[in-house]
Amino acid sequence: MKVATGGLSGIALVRPSRLGDEVTRVLRRKILLGELPPGRTTQEELANLLAVSVTPVREALLRLETEGFIERSPNKSVTVTAITAKDLADIYELHAQISGMITRHACENVAPELLEHLRSRLFQESSEQLVAHDRVEILEQISWQFHRDINLAADSPKLLQAMRFSLRYIPYGFYALFDDWPQKSNEDHLRILETLIEGDPDGSQAAAIAHVRGAGQLLVEYFTTVGHWKLSDS
Repeated sequence: MKVATGGLSGIALVRPSRLGDEVTRVLRRKILLGELPPGRTTQEELANLLAVSVTPVREALLRLETEGFIERSPNKSVTVTAITAKDLADIYELHAQISGMITRHACENVAPELLEHLRSRLFQESSEQLVAHDRVEILEQISWQFHRDINLAADSPKLLQAMRFSLRYIPYGFYALFDDWPQKSNEDHLRILETLIEGDPDGSQAAAIAHVRGAGQLLVEYFTTVGHWKLSDS
């Protein structure tokens, strides 16, 4: 398994109207992955780190404070809060349960068009893995589309709103983090599709929960191996 350290270059090229969103996304990911360790920093230091002005950083910090990732002080200093193993496990369990409920509802509303879309996504996913193992961005996009098809078919707007909230606490780019995740994810997706074809709501819910739990366990185990939690405690 490996952790990717790239993917953050070029942030200053994002259009100004979206820069605050992108800075929020990048800082959130760096905190979740331990690339921005717990402790004090400043708006200026973060702006220099990302090669942007202070304005989008300030906007990002306001959002991250409401999400519990940082604490701001009157003197403009910032404290990055620690993410513990229990925090991460709880976050993934929450996301797993929401994903399971959404997938169950999608199974109850299953239509031929949904199954065809999902078959197409899985074919794309398998094909990309055969072409090259380093095409992580494409694989990530295909995976996102697979889950998006299911989420929309569920027709559960409140659950989708809750899912969007839980997704803030899960680092994007999972395919880039671990060498063995693309194949495991593809196998999980196939199992989810099989339960939808079978019209098995219980099975589809269980398959979706297992898929998300597996990702969470993988991340917790990796961070435990590299001593991430000791760094947070210090």
